[in-house]
Amino acid sequence: MLIDYSVLRPPMPLLKAAGVTAVGRYIGWDGEPGFQDIHKNLTLAEKNALLAAGIQIWLSFEYAADAALSGAPQGTKDAALASRQLHDLGMAAPGTAVYYAVDFDLGDYAPALPATAANARAKLGPVAAYFDAIHATHPNHEVDGYGGYWAISRLLDAGLIKRGWQAIAWSGGKWDPRAVLRQELTQVFGGADVNLHTMGPAGGAPPGAHPGVRRRRREPAHRRSCRLRPVPETRDPPAARALHPVR
Repeated sequence: MLIDYSVLRPPMPLLKAAGVTAVGRYIGWDGEPGFQDIHKNLTLAEKNALLAAGIQIWLSFEYAADAALSGAPQGTKDAALASRQLHDLGMAAPGTAVYYAVDFDLGDYAPALPATAANARAKLGPVAAYFDAIHATHPNHEVDGYGGYWAISRLLDAGLIKRGWQAIAWSGGKWDPRAVLRQELTQVFGGADVNLHTMGPAGGAPPGAHPGVRRRRREPAHRRSCRLRPVPETRDPPAARALHPVR
């Protein structure tokens, strides 16, 4: 089961009993100096508890739902904060994904142009500049996106994100087949409002698919001494590292 939640956290025993394998959590401006703190962000202790329980984590960057409309200046600030917060959480590993939120009904900034991939950037308007600025910071994470159908479709068409997490909201019943995650039903779970997810048909490495770092048992000394050469570890394909691996 894949779920996401924000302020209220379901109890860990309930997550495990329900078979939750991965959770979506938040980073962002919540609790930063000068910003309100509603305790929405993932904490280091929470991260460690989830990973210790075998529950993987994927991350969304969100504070103001429409932050992307502020364009490049906001993108630069958000990317710098995301990189710092990932570092502080110990999650700045290669392949770690951050889904930057476009959490509103995004309009068409070039309605006279045909709805083609070539026009995606123009139709995104300031949102394209926001994501360009994120990339320009060379962040310590993969840049992905969250939003409705048109936001995800156009961000993918414009090459501004690698993976999309699509919400049922602002989608008009349409699903982009390239989205790796589909946010669908909302329900109360352990006193918290959670969103249930399914994996998109694109395959790849949606949250929950990566088994984490495989720990090899330490060999007895007599076996290590007679080993002829090291056996290379099996490497996960690049697409399988979109989640922070379980350590």
